[in-house]
Amino acid sequence: MDLRVSAHLRAHRQARSMTLVELAGLLGISHQQLQKYETGMNRISAGMLYEVAKRLDVPLADFFVCEAPAEEDFVSPSQPPEVK
Repeated sequence: MDLRVSAHLRAHRQARSMTLVELAGLLGISHQQLQKYETGMNRISAGMLYEVAKRLDVPLADFFVCEAPAEEDFVSPSQPPEVK
């Protein structure tokens, strides 16, 4: 889910033709930190995600939208998850 949130963050920023520097400046963080959020290297906090949603003028729920569930989203209670 973290990677989906990250991908949505990047997509919403790019859809508004904002650079990393521009959005990071609005958020009061470095563009390097924002890049880490967008690539999934760092997990974004709920508070920061709320600020991002406000600055990009999108509903918070948009960051959690799944077009189609991925196979790895489903875990059988009788089987342990596969280690890759």
